[in-house]
Amino acid sequence: MSRWVPTFADAVRPAAESLPADAVIVTATPELLGPTGTRPGDPLVLSVAPTEGVRRRYLRDVTEQTVADALGADLGGLRHVRVVTDLSALGAAREALDGDPSRVFALQDAVFLTLKATESALRTHGGTVLALFTDAYRDGVLHPYAGLFTGLLKSAALELDQNVVTSVFTDQTALEPALEELVAESRATRFLPVAVYTDGVRHTMVTEETPAEPGPTVPLDASAVVVAVGGARGITAEVVKAVAARYRPVIYTFGSKPLDELTAELDQYGAAGLPPRAAFVRAELARTPGRSVKEINGRYEQLDAGARMLANLAEMRAWSGPDRVHHVTADVLDEPALRAAFDRIAAEHGRIDLLIHAAGINRASAIASKTLPQFRAVRAVKSQGYLNLRRALGELRPRFWCNFSSLIGLTGQRGETDYAASNDFLATAASLNRAVHGRDEFTIGWTLWREVGMASSSVHQSFFSAGPMANVLTFMPSAEGVYHFLSELEGGNRVAAIHHLGATERAAVADIVPGYFQPRRPAGRPSVLAPPVPVTATVPDRGTFYLDSVTRHGVDKLVAERWFTAERDGYLEHHTVRGVATLPGCFVAELAAEAANALLPELTVVGFRNLTFDHFLKLGGATERSPRRILATLRAREAGQAVVDVRVVGDVLSPHGVLLHRDKPHFTATVVLAERYPVAPRPEPWPDAPEQDILDPYHAPAASVSLTGPFVTTTRTRLHPLGKRARYTAPVGPDTEFQRFLVPALLLDGLIRLAVLELVQGRYVPVAAPSGIRRIDLYAPDNDVDLAAGEAPIELSATPRGLLVESPTAGSRFLATRPDGRALLQVQDVQGFVTGYVDTVTGLPVDTAQVAATGAHNGSSWPRTVPGAIAL
Repeated sequence: MSRWVPTFADAVRPAAESLPADAVIVTATPELLGPTGTRPGDPLVLSVAPTEGVRRRYLRDVTEQTVADALGADLGGLRHVRVVTDLSALGAAREALDGDPSRVFALQDAVFLTLKATESALRTHGGTVLALFTDAYRDGVLHPYAGLFTGLLKSAALELDQNVVTSVFTDQTALEPALEELVAESRATRFLPVAVYTDGVRHTMVTEETPAEPGPTVPLDASAVVVAVGGARGITAEVVKAVAARYRPVIYTFGSKPLDELTAELDQYGAAGLPPRAAFVRAELARTPGRSVKEINGRYEQLDAGARMLANLAEMRAWSGPDRVHHVTADVLDEPALRAAFDRIAAEHGRIDLLIHAAGINRASAIASKTLPQFRAVRAVKSQGYLNLRRALGELRPRFWCNFSSLIGLTGQRGETDYAASNDFLATAASLNRAVHGRDEFTIGWTLWREVGMASSSVHQSFFSAGPMANVLTFMPSAEGVYHFLSELEGGNRVAAIHHLGATERAAVADIVPGYFQPRRPAGRPSVLAPPVPVTATVPDRGTFYLDSVTRHGVDKLVAERWFTAERDGYLEHHTVRGVATLPGCFVAELAAEAANALLPELTVVGFRNLTFDHFLKLGGATERSPRRILATLRAREAGQAVVDVRVVGDVLSPHGVLLHRDKPHFTATVVLAERYPVAPRPEPWPDAPEQDILDPYHAPAASVSLTGPFVTTTRTRLHPLGKRARYTAPVGPDTEFQRFLVPALLLDGLIRLAVLELVQGRYVPVAAPSGIRRIDLYAPDNDVDLAAGEAPIELSATPRGLLVESPTAGSRFLATRPDGRALLQVQDVQGFVTGYVDTVTGLPVDTAQVAATGAHNGSSWPRTVPGAIAL
C-alpha cells in the first residue's frame, strides 16, 4: 500500500523560477494566474478556458494543430513548461466524478501536446517541467482527477530523465503561497515527481509492504451478484472463474462482442474447434489469395480470443450454474448500453455485490511519437469508461467496487503517459470514494500476468525479457494473481489503492528512484496526511526527544525511529570530533531511557548496565540518509522491576540510496526500571587536602574533541589525592531541547570526562573516547534543566586517581552529589581509549606517538585510538 508522509523539503539543487518569461503555462483556470499573460514580456499562456491577454491563447479545441498555432513563433524561445490550475474550480472534489469531465480532459490533452511540442527544447536547454494544482487536497484525499496528471508526469519524468520534472498538489487556494511551495519542491530530493503540500508541510508518497489480513466475514455467497466489465477474457476471466468456484454467485460479464455472433463465427470450425495458427494461416492464404499474413494473424487472434471467452464462460457456468452466468453486450464507451444492462440487473436482482472494472487498452509510445488520438483512446476506455459506469449505475451502488489497474500507475513508465495517467486516476478516484463517501472501492495495481492478459503475447514477453525493459516487471502466474485478488476481496485491512511489487519491481523502482523504499526524513511537524499507525505508542512530551515514531511488536518489544539532521540537532555543533558534529557517547543513556520508558511507561528508569559504544553517530553523510532505529526488548520483569535491552542501529546508504550495510550497530544498553527510585547513598566526604587545578582538555580551543555552549558543563576541575573533582555548571534552561530529556545527559557527559583528568609528564592531559560503561544508577528524576532551576551546586567526583579508562578492572567510581551529601547519580567503570593529549603549557593538541616517544607512559603500553569510538 502507498501513503503520503511528511517529508523534509531539503535543497539539493538550485531553485527553479516559478513562472519564467521563457516558459509556456498551460491552464484550465486562467483567472488563477492574475495578470500573468496580459503584459508584454510575460510567459506565454495556453488556456482551455476562454481568456484574453496579449500573451494568452485560448484553445477552443485542443488538437496538435491548435496547440502548434498557439505556440507559434514563441516555440523557438521556450525553455520551460508550467501547468497551473485550480482543480476544484473544474469540479468540487466530492461531486467531480459525477460531473462533466470535458475541461479536465481538455487540460490533460493540452499538457500532453505541449510536452510533445517542447520536448526537443526541454532536452536541449535543460528546461524544467513544473506543475501546480491548487485546492487539490480536501477531506484527507487528493482531488479525484489528480491521478490523470500524476500518472502523466511520472511517465514524462522518466522520458525526460535529465530534466527537472515535478508537481505540487496543494491545499492552498491563493497563487503566491502555492508558487512558493512549487519552487521549494523544485529544489528538493526527488522521489516520484509528485508532492502534496497541506498546511505548508511537504508530503511524498511511500510504498510499504502490507500483507492482506483476513476479514471477519465472507464477502460473497451464492446469492451474490457479480458484474465483471471485460470479465470473459484475460486476467479478469481468471479472477471471475475463481470467484465462481469459491462462492457460486450470479455472474454478469460485460463485453463489446455479441456472444451469438462470436459463437456463429467459431461454429464453422466444427467440434474440433479453431485449428492451430499455422494451419489456419495456410488455409486462409489458399482460400483468399492476396491477403497479407499480418491480416490473417490478426483475424486468428480475434477468433482465438473468442474461443477462450466461450471456454471461460463455460467454466463459470460449471460452477455457478448454466442459467446464472450471463454475457451482456455493453461496451464501456456506450453509456446507454451500460444503463440498459444495469437496469436489467436491478430489475432481476435489485443489487450488485461486486463490480470489477477491468476494461483497458494500451498504446505504448514515446511522447514524441504518440498521437493525440492514441492518447485519448487509452484514456477513454479506462477513465471515461469508469465515469460511464458510475453514471449508468445510477442509484444501484455496488457493495464492493474493484478497479483493475497497473503498477505503472504508481511508478510511471516510458511511453505510457496515457496508460499511467488513467491507471493512477483509478487510484485517486477510489481514494475519494472510500474516504469521503464511505464506499468500499479499491484499485489493484497489477504487475504482468504471464499466461493471460496484455503481457501474455509473445511480443510483450519478448519486450519485457530483453533490452531496456528487462528486469523491470515480474511475469506473475495466474494462480498467484487469483490468490492476491481473493486475499484482497476477503481482507479486513483493505485500502483504496494496492500495488503488487515483487523483487524485480522493487529493484527497478529503487534503481530509477534512489531511496524510494527508505524511510523519509520527517518534515518536522505533524500533518493530517499521515494518520498515526494504530500500533504507535503515545508517550508524554518529556522523554520523546529521540522518538520520531514508536511501533510496538506485542507487549515486549518496540522499534523507534529517529532522524538525526543538522536542522533539528544543531546543539551537536557544540560537540565536535575533528570538526564534525557528533553525538556524545553518554547520550545513549537518554536514547535507551526513552525507548524503555515508551515500552513500559508505568515504570521509572532507575539505571543502566553494560553500555557499549560501537560506532559514533555524526551528523551529515550517511546519518542523514536514513533514520536510526532504537530497538527495545523486555528481557525480564517481576515484582515491580523490569530489565529492557536496547540496541541503536542504522542502515548505511550510498548518496544514491543504495543499501551498503543494514543495521550497522551504534550503541547497546540494558535499562533497569522500577516503581520508584532507590534511596540515594551518602558517600563519605573526602578529607581536606591540597588540590591541584587541571585543564579540562575538552575545553581547549584546539582540541580534537571540542566542547562549547551547553557542553561546557564543568568548572573548577582539579586533582585531589583521592581522585578528581569538578563543579557542574548546569548550563541549559527551559527553552532548550534538554527540557524533554529523561536523564541529565549533559551532567553525565561532564562527569565521565573526569576519567581523563591526570597530568602525564607533568604537562599533558589525555583526551579519550569511551567504549563502554558498566553501570549507571539514578537516584532522582531531574534532568539538566531541572538541575539548572535549583540553586544548590552539584559537585562531581571520580575515584581513584589516574587514567580511569584503560582497564575494565580499574574499579572507577563517579558521583554527582548534592550539597547535603546525597548522591544524584553514580557511574561505575568507564572503559575507553586514549586518542591524544592536550599540552597544558601551550594549550595545543599532541598526538599519542609524540607523548609515547618521551616516555609518558613510563614503559606501559596504552591503548591507541580505536576507529569508530564515541567521543566523550
